Amino acid sequence: MHRISLISMLLLAAILLNWTGVALALNVDNAPATSMKPAPRRPRGPRLPPRAKRTPRAGRRKPAISTTEQSGQPALKQQGRHPRSWHLVLAALAGVLRNTIRFEYDIPTGPNETTHRKKSMTDTAWGAGLTAVFFYKRLSITNVTFLVPDVNSSLVTGNVLSAVYASPIWRWISFERTLGIAYHYVTSDLRNYEDTVTKGGVSATAHFDRFLVNNHIIEPYVRMGVRFHIPIQHWYVTAHAGYLLEAVRVDVSSPGGSVYIPQPINDTKTIPPLKVHHWTYYERVQVGGSLFMDFHYGLQLRIMADYDVTYSKFSIRAMGAAFFSRRIPVGLTVYFEYSQGIVHDNLFIFFGPAYMF
Repeated sequence: MHRISLISMLLLAAILLNWTGVALALNVDNAPATSMKPAPRRPRGPRLPPRAKRTPRAGRRKPAISTTEQSGQPALKQQGRHPRSWHLVLAALAGVLRNTIRFEYDIPTGPNETTHRKKSMTDTAWGAGLTAVFFYKRLSITNVTFLVPDVNSSLVTGNVLSAVYASPIWRWISFERTLGIAYHYVTSDLRNYEDTVTKGGVSATAHFDRFLVNNHIIEPYVRMGVRFHIPIQHWYVTAHAGYLLEAVRVDVSSPGGSVYIPQPINDTKTIPPLKVHHWTYYERVQVGGSLFMDFHYGLQLRIMADYDVTYSKFSIRAMGAAFFSRRIPVGLTVYFEYSQGIVHDNLFIFFGPAYMF
C-alpha cells in the first residue's frame, strides 16, 4: 500500500516537472509555469523561390564593378569614385623642320621680252611646337601648333586642327567623320638674291637687293570612312576618302633690281619694282587611312596617311606618347610629319615632355 502511494507521488511529480519545462521552453506570455497552452507562432509570408544564377554568355566579360546596388544608385558613386570618360594630353615639343618653298616671278631676258621663272629653296632649322589631344567617348580632337623662326631665310608657322567622331554601325565597325582645318604662314626675306636664266645659249643674271615672299596657305578638309575595331584595348584601323580645298595667297614684292645680258646683246636692264598679290585655289581629292594603338592609355600611337589623287601628293603624320606612372602622369611625346603641298613641303621631327589630365 505504501509502496503504491510512493510510486504514485513520483509519477505525479514527473508529470508536473514535464509541464513546467514545456511552458518555459515555449516562452508563454503572462501564463503560469504550469500552463499547458503553447505560445502562438508568428505568421510567415509566402516563401519565394530561389533566384536563378545568370551565367555570362560566351564572349562577354562580367564587369569588375556592378553598375547598380540594391539602393538603385550607381556602385561607383556609392564607393566615392567618379569614372572619367575623357583624357587630355598636352605636350611641349622641340625639333627639326626641313622646309621646301616654291614661288614664281617674271624677269626680262631681252628687248621687250620676259621669262617666267619657277624657283624653290630647301633648308633645315630648329623649331618648337605644342600639341593637344583630347578624347571624350567617341570624339577625339587633335591640335598641333609649330613655329620655326629661321629656315630658308623664312619664318614658318602654322596650326593643324582636326576633330574625329565615330558612330557604331555594327559590333566591330563604326562610321567615322573628320572635319579639320590647317593654316601655314611662310614669310621669306631674301637679301642679295640672284637668279640666272639661260636662253638661246645666252645666260642672263638677275640681281635683287631684296626679295620678299609671303605665303598664306589655308586648307579646310573633310573626310568620311569606316573604322574597324581591333579587339585589343582601343585599337582600330580606318579607311577613308576626303576632300581638301587649298587656298594659297602669294605676296611677292621687291624694290627692283637689274639684269645683265652678255654678248651678243651686251646690255644691262633695270628690273622695275615687283608687287604681286594673288589667290590660287586647288581642289584636292584624297584617299588614305589611319591606325590607332594604345595600352591602357599609357602608351599611344596614332598614324595618319593620305594620298592626293588630284595632284599626286602624299602626306603622313604620326604621334606617339608614353606615360610610365599613374601617380605622376608625365611622359614623352614624339610628333612626325611629312607633307607635300602645292607651294611647300614640310618634314617635322618634334619631341618633348607631355602631361595627361
